[in-house]
Amino acid sequence: MRRKFTVGVGLVGVVLAVTVAVCDQMPTEPPLRVGMNEMEVMKALDVPLPLSIRDPREYARYRQGPDWLGNSRDVCVHFDDEQYRLISWDTEPLPRTRPPWLDRAMKAVGWD
Repeated sequence: MRRKFTVGVGLVGVVLAVTVAVCDQMPTEPPLRVGMNEMEVMKALDVPLPLSIRDPREYARYRQGPDWLGNSRDVCVHFDDEQYRLISWDTEPLPRTRPPWLDRAMKAVGWD
């Protein structure tokens, strides 16, 4: 009986580890499409990070994350010069941090 229980727990652990590994590698795209205006992009991605060099209507950077695994990224969007419509975007992954749920749990028990 104990052996069956141990095998069952081991299988659940392997399935969970594979699921986390697959979800971690799955690319997720920001909810953008070519032709969106500035307000639509701000609704989809929140408030852009401040830029001091360029006109924010031509180029903006947004921070997304961290997700449940601690992944964060910057989304850099490019607007055209005439109608300020979205023409392209790039994503840049940031260094992984501790997931928020784990951070709260560790602080709750006094570990920082």
